[in-house]
Amino acid sequence: MSIWRNFFLGAEPTRGVWPLRRLDVEQARETTIRAMARVGVTRLDPDQPASTLRAGARQSLAIARAMHFGARALIVDEPTAPLTVNQQTLLLQAIVSARTQGLAVLLVTNNPRYAHLVGDRFLLLAHGSVAGLLTRDDVDASDLMRLMAGGEEFSALTEALTALHSELGDR
Repeated sequence: MSIWRNFFLGAEPTRGVWPLRRLDVEQARETTIRAMARVGVTRLDPDQPASTLRAGARQSLAIARAMHFGARALIVDEPTAPLTVNQQTLLLQAIVSARTQGLAVLLVTNNPRYAHLVGDRFLLLAHGSVAGLLTRDDVDASDLMRLMAGGEEFSALTEALTALHSELGDR
């Protein structure tokens, strides 16, 4: 399906009166372009197959659709895992755009840097239990990384790798 058909699937805009009502393709195309631009995807041909979009743009399409049709919350589970850095950037911009426009966003990730870039509050889980409930003011990206990696275990690993690196550098 084309990008605009994928965007409107089941809720296509129409014009005219019944029984002469017909699909308003131009409005669908224009609306799709505007909605995708709101999440950072520009220079888009709405007639190209949605399957030709890169993974980040496909996820941005889903976010744009949710925003357009009035979703109040967006739950995104490990969205950046299969993406390149450029695709991750595009997706994170779409997530920030959704949050800025009033959607509640729940981002499930094991990447503390991305979490800190887009998050306001952080819920850390360990073995199925709450290990921490923090805000952006409580923690910076480095602290969040340390906490997610196991606190002191991460510090010990960092020291060991730093020592190993310096030993190898002396050779």
